[in-house]
This record gives sequence, C-alpha cells and structure tokens, in this order.
Amino acid sequence: DILDLVHQHAEAFDYIHVSTAINKLRKVAALKPKESVALLNQDPRYALLLNLVRYHHKKFRGQAIANVMHGLAALEADMGVNPVDTQLAKQLMFVLEREANDVGKQTTHGMNAQAVSNALIAMSKSKPMYAAMPPSGWVALASAAEKAASNMNAQATANSLNALSKLKPAIGAMTTSGWGALANAVKRSAPELESNHVSMTLNAIGKMEPAAAEMHKIHWAALAQATEGVTSQMNAQAVAMTLNALCRMEHAASQMSPTGWHILAQQAEAVTLKMNALDVAMTLNAFAKMPEAADELSPAAWDVFAKAVHDTAFNMNGKGVAITINALARLPPAAAAALSPYARERLENAASREALHMTAQGREMTIFGCEKLEMKIPAVLRAGIRDGQEKSERPEART
Repeated sequence: DILDLVHQHAEAFDYIHVSTAINKLRKVAALKPKESVALLNQDPRYALLLNLVRYHHKKFRGQAIANVMHGLAALEADMGVNPVDTQLAKQLMFVLEREANDVGKQTTHGMNAQAVSNALIAMSKSKPMYAAMPPSGWVALASAAEKAASNMNAQATANSLNALSKLKPAIGAMTTSGWGALANAVKRSAPELESNHVSMTLNAIGKMEPAAAEMHKIHWAALAQATEGVTSQMNAQAVAMTLNALCRMEHAASQMSPTGWHILAQQAEAVTLKMNALDVAMTLNAFAKMPEAADELSPAAWDVFAKAVHDTAFNMNGKGVAITINALARLPPAAAAALSPYARERLENAASREALHMTAQGREMTIFGCEKLEMKIPAVLRAGIRDGQEKSERPEART
C-alpha cells in the first residue's frame, strides 16, 4: 500500500520518492474513486504525503513537478479529493515557473514534452493552482509549450491543446510562433491520433481563434485525414464534438472528403441513441449547418435522430431545446417528418418548461423552429420575458 510506505518510510523519502508516490496514488485511486475520496480526505497518511511535498518542493525538477501537479490535480478534479491549500499551490507554481523557464536548455531532469503537457493538464483542472499562478508563470508555461511542441506525440499534442483551451491566461501569453509550433505538431502527429484525440483537438482549436489562425490548408488536411481514419471508432460524445467543431470551422470542414462525410454520417447514425441531450442537440445542429454531411445520412438516420430527440427531450436545458427545435426546422423535411406525435409533444413541453431559462437568441431560435415545424409555441415565448425575469441557463450534467 502506497500510504503505508509513506507512513513507514517518510523520513527516508527524497523528492523522487514523493513524486513517484503521488503519481502512483493517482493511478491506484482512479481504480476505486468513491472509496479513495473518503479515505484520502480523512487519512493522516495522505496529509503526511502532502507535507512531504511541501518539504521537498524546491528540489523537484521538470518531470517530478509535472508528476506531482498532474497527480494532485487529477485527485482533486476527477475524484473529488480535497484540493491543495493556497500555500502549497504557490509553492508548486514557484517550481513550475522555474522549470518551465529551463525548457529547451540542456539540463538534466528538465521538463520534456510529456511533462509540459501534464503541467498544462494540471493547470486546467486545479483551481488553487490556477489561482496561484503569477502572470510571469503563464508566460513561462506558454513558452515551454512552444519549445516542447516539436517533440510532442499525438496524445501530448491533443492534451496540450485541450488544456490550453481552458486556460485563458495561457492563451493570452502564447505567441504567434507558439501557435504555429502547435499547428505543426498537429500535422506531424495527425496519423497517430486516436479517435478521442481527434475530437479533442478539433474541439480545442475551435475554441481558440489564435490557434485556428495558424492552422493552414496543409494542417487542416492532415487533421481531416486523421478524422476520416478514426471516425468508425468514435463514441457518442466524440462524434458530437467532432461534428460540432467542424460546423464551426469552415477551413476544417472544407478538407473533409465525400468519403469522410459518409463515414462520419454512418457513425453518427450508429451512436446517436447513446448520446445525452446536449450531444443530440449539437449533432442535429451540425448536420443542419453542413448539407454536405447531411446528404450522406441514410433514410433510416432520421428515424434514429427522432427517437434520440424523444428520449432526451426531458433532460434538455434551455440552450439544448432551442438548438434542437431550430436545427430540426433547418434540416431536410425528412427530419421533422420522422418525429412521432409523442416526440413533438415532449419538445413542446421542454420548450414551455425551459422558456424562462432561454436567452433572447434562444427564444428567437425556438419561435422560428416551432413556426416552421408547426409546433405549439409557449405563451411566454410569444409574450417575451419582462426585465429581470430572465435567468441563466442550467448546466447539463453529462451522462
């Protein structure tokens, strides 16, 4: 047991032992997350391990600091273990900035490409670490990502871009040459991208205008080819993310071949019934925006989509309802024709239920869709919502 070793040999632990213990604890805890949370949040042996992190933190080098940060952030964000305190977060950020500034130099035990990627992931997951990072630290981390990009493998490239898309200060600190280096990493590693990496990469680039600006035709072509190669392995969420990203990035979509669209349409039909409400809405919206993709759908696909709408309407939030109804109105007539009376009724009920949670744009989209689909329009949408009544949309939990 890792914590037993910590308890028995704490005095003999050096910084490498501490880093290794955190990294292994993350992996073991992930096997039984519920039991691990209850244990770690109350176990004095885990508190002892954190004290060892504090004691040895200045000795951590590139790989060690990345492992410690990645492990602690995963325990916090993925499993619900209590986050590190402010003092420890500041200590870790001090070391991270120091090591990030040394990336690219010929130093022993410095941060390699995987370590930079893990550090970015940690920063995107841990609120205390994010809050403790000074502006100079973000500059150092962005520079480290640029220097390490040429050595990133497919997984590190996808994970780095995904993490960066959640780190506004890092995006602001990244230079044009940095985005270019990451774009080249995407092109180089594209043939090795797995299905979840493709959807993750497309989604991340779609969220970052500076990153998309440095993606040229040759980069998009490589990513489109990678998408075509792994689409048949995508799960429901990956398909929805991929379609949603492509419909927002014209340059990416323009590089998809007819074969690529056909495979993506087939996979969407195969996995749609496993999608949650938001993914169903995104998928329908994407096909409504991309006729070249919708043209590849089989007649049976509309029945599948109609059933998915029926099954998920009850769980749709305001945004999801608006997108779904609006998309159905813009898709080929076969989409609306496939809706059963029960599916229509569920959508109408969802629109009525969520009307007060919709934005002004969402209400307009819903009214347009209802009119075109000849569905009942909730009175509150017709009348509008008085000042002060509008509420923020409820977040939807993924299933």
